[in-house]
This record gives sequence, structure tokens and C-alpha cells, in this order.
Amino acid sequence: MKEGLAIVLQDLAFSYESQTSPVLRGINLEVSRGEFTVIAGPSGAGKSTLCRTFNNIIPMFYRGNLSGQRFIRGELLDKQPIASIARKVGMVFQDFEQQLFSTNSLLELSFTLENFGMPQPEMKNRMSELLEKFGIASLGSREPFSLSGGEKQKLAIASVMAYKPEILVLDEPTTDLDPESREFVLQSIPKLKDWIETIVIIDHETDQFLDANRICLLRDGNLQYSGTPSALLTQSNLLESNSMAPLDLIQIQEKIHMTPQLLTPADLASRLFNFKMEKIGTPARSSGRPALQVEHLTFQYDEQSGSALDDISFEIFEGEFVGIVGNNGSGKSTLLKHLNGLQLPQSGTVKILNQEVRQWARKSLAQKVALVFQNPDHQIFHTTVREEVEFGPKQFGFPEADTKRLVDLAMETMDLIGVSDRDPFQLSKGERQRVAVASILSVNPDILILDEPTTGLDYRQQKYMMELLRNLHQQGKTIIIVTHAIKLVGEYCDHALLLDRGKKVAEAHPRDLFFGDTVRMKLPPLWALSRLMNGDALTVEEFARELKKM
Repeated sequence: MKEGLAIVLQDLAFSYESQTSPVLRGINLEVSRGEFTVIAGPSGAGKSTLCRTFNNIIPMFYRGNLSGQRFIRGELLDKQPIASIARKVGMVFQDFEQQLFSTNSLLELSFTLENFGMPQPEMKNRMSELLEKFGIASLGSREPFSLSGGEKQKLAIASVMAYKPEILVLDEPTTDLDPESREFVLQSIPKLKDWIETIVIIDHETDQFLDANRICLLRDGNLQYSGTPSALLTQSNLLESNSMAPLDLIQIQEKIHMTPQLLTPADLASRLFNFKMEKIGTPARSSGRPALQVEHLTFQYDEQSGSALDDISFEIFEGEFVGIVGNNGSGKSTLLKHLNGLQLPQSGTVKILNQEVRQWARKSLAQKVALVFQNPDHQIFHTTVREEVEFGPKQFGFPEADTKRLVDLAMETMDLIGVSDRDPFQLSKGERQRVAVASILSVNPDILILDEPTTGLDYRQQKYMMELLRNLHQQGKTIIIVTHAIKLVGEYCDHALLLDRGKKVAEAHPRDLFFGDTVRMKLPPLWALSRLMNGDALTVEEFARELKKM
């Protein structure tokens, strides 16, 4: 075997105990020590399964038929216990909440260090350094499950990095992070060579691949491609065929017949010196009957923490498609829980369809306003998909014929007919997300609220989900989403709110919000290019349409 290899896989194949078809099919892979490798591909390609073989979680925890050989830093894994490999291979799961179990964040960070017998002074110094590096120093005494999704994700990454494993495996490490935190994590990880020697990231977000040494593209359990980012990311058709988003700046170059290159917005703008942009402008906001009215809403979880919501006021009209954005911990999820009565105001008022939230009977309100949680597993509990989707109409006492019609329609809309008798928890994350949405569509609510509806979904699944919401919006439904994917807000929403540390900073049409002077946040490359060229295009199609040759 060659020297300097961190991971070697030879003819690796695996099928889960309950399945007949293999998930991995004869994978051959070598990852050099010190390399930053991305394993990409569509949902269901076998990415997470592959990485679980690096530390013997497969086959020792997830049972099945494993063949081929695996070496970590020259040692044959074979039947080594998971505990003995943990010092060498650290892993942050896609469902990172499964890894958090301590009663406060400091205990979470110290757990592994204590188990590895680290002296107290060294442990204290390392924990302090990590809290600062990840910007979570203020969360030390907080219970992990009181944190926002993004704060939990940062804590999970920090807790694995704490003991400095030789190989760090991150399964979709930025799914719940706001744009600034995502940028921070992606820029920080390659620079932590003094902490971690070899880094492997699983992802399908193409804008996160640029700093990698190598990209391995997995599809249907086969290693389809292995090469440099520049060779893969300039091929939009290959990316789309593997359910990965093509880069906006590459698509712009393709549309104007340039040879695609990985360029910064500033570099591309300088090469478009003989083009100009025309501004699109914003239509006036249509007003009608208020769907939601929030006035001076304030809420605080406990005396130790600050206000989760601080004197927030806004209104949303019937038939609007509204996006709520903001950094991790800004109060977005807390606000959503006030919009359907899961939380009640400590101060201020919330009116739903012109009626104060406290005056609604809980059952009546649940039929009018439906909420899909950030983690769909928090609201799925039946043993089959159909039973899950039937639950709401049956609880509301709908006639049997209406129940069947609404359930069939919801399942057809969400493309779930083929899995109606399956256990939801045996489905993929994207399929479970669709089950959760179908379970609220079946009660035919007036207002749909979705917390991070595209988290963990690949490009094709994201497009499917957002086009579904667009269709429901066109049918007259009021749609509200919380998302860190601000590009989606620009493409689909007609109004947006920005929160920061519990306060409403601004609200406007997405074009006015993100291209105005009040918002200071990292913009997607396409929007940055639009700004540089004095335009305001939110999508590739708008940019290409408004780009004029001088």
C-alpha cells in the first residue's frame, strides 16, 4: 500500500440487512493524508452509507452484508471496535441532534475529552478555544435542545473536533447554518490543519466545493467521478443530471457563450465590461384581508437568556408568499410558533384571520394554520405513510369520503402514492419531509408555515418542494417559510422579513430587501455580480434577460 494515505477502500460493497439491492457497489477510493475531500451526489446515492464504513458504524451498528477491504492510516478496519477507531475518525452525522445529549453545551464539549482522560487544565483551554472559534462562547451554560438548529449544528461540530481526530467526517455540516455561519465554517475547516489532518465532507451544495482538493461524485452506489472542483463545477449538465445545483456564475457564462471558468463575481464583472444591466424594479405590495397581524410581540424563554422576540410588529396578507430570514438564533422558529398558537405572547398581540390567537379554539386554529417543523421527525408518529396523512382529517371529524379525497390528493401532490404502506421512518429525509407536508395539506389549511422546508434535500428535491409551494400559492394559499437559503426567497417569495437577535430589522419585497442599503449580509454570487453591474436580478433567468451589450 502507498505511503501517506488516510483512507483506502478496495472493492467496497454493502447492502443493509433489510434490503436486497446493494447501496454501495464495488467502491475503490484513496484519500491522501492532509487532503480535503468532498463526497457529493444526489440523495440516496450512498454518501452517508459510505462514510459510516470509515469508523465501523457499518457494519457493527448498522448491520448488513459488507465485502471488500477498508484501511484507515494503513490499518485494516475489519472487526476493530468503534471505540478504538473514535480517536482516529470523528464524525458529525447528518442528523446532528442525535449526537447531543448533555444538559449544557460545556458538558457536551467535555464529554469525549473526559472519556479520553484529558487533564482538566488542557481540557479547559481546548474548550474555551473551540467556543471562541465557533462563535458559541455565550451558549456554554445553555441546554443544547434550547438552541436554534444552527447553534446545535455548530456545537455538534465543535464537540467532535474537541479531541482532534486525525480524520474528520462531516455529513452535510452546514444544512442548518445561516449564510454567515456557513461561510465561517467552510472557511475555517480547511484552515484547521493544526487540529485536523484529513477532512471529508458529504454534501450536495455545489457552492461548498470550491476549496476542496478533490470531489468524488457518487451515484447509485457507484463512484462516478473523482477529480478537481474546476473540472466538475464547470459542467452544469453533469451537475443537474446528478441532482446538484449548477453554479449561477457558470450558467451566466454559458448563456453568453463564454468558456466556463470558476470566477469570483468581481472577476466576471470585469470580463463583462462591454455589457450593462437594466434594473427590474419592484411591483407594489398587494394588500387585502390580513391573514396574520403581529403587534409589539415580545417573548423570553427564561430570565437568563435575552428576549427571543423583542417588540416585533408586521402583517401578512392573504395569498402572500412570505420568506423570513435571519442569522441562527435570531428568533425565526420562535416567531413561527406564535403564528399558530404553539407559543402565546408574553407581551403584544398576534391576530390570525382577524381573531386574537388566545380566542381561537386550538382545534379550529390547527385546521386554519398548519406548521411543518424544521425536523419532520418531530411530527411524524404513525406506522405507515397513509395513516400519517389521514390523521388530521380523522381528528377533525371530516366525512369519510372527504377524508379519502383530501388524503389521496395530498399524497398524489407530494408523490407518495408508491410508499403509502411504508413506515415513514424507513424513508429518506426528503421523503419524510414530503410526508410531513402531505399530513398538513390533507386538512386543507388556509395558511401553510414551513420551517426550513428544503433542509437536507438535494437540488431536484428542493426544486420539487418549492415548485409545489409556488403552485399552492397560485391556488390562493398563504405561504410562510423560514429559510437560510436566501436565494429561494429571492426566487419564490413576494415579501420578506429580516430578523436579527429577536428584532425585526427590515421587511420588503426580496429585491428591495437584499439590494437595499439596510441589509448587511453575504449575498449569493449572482446577486453580488448584479450589484457590481448596478442591476437587481435575483435569478439567472432575470440576469440573462436584463444583460444588454453596449
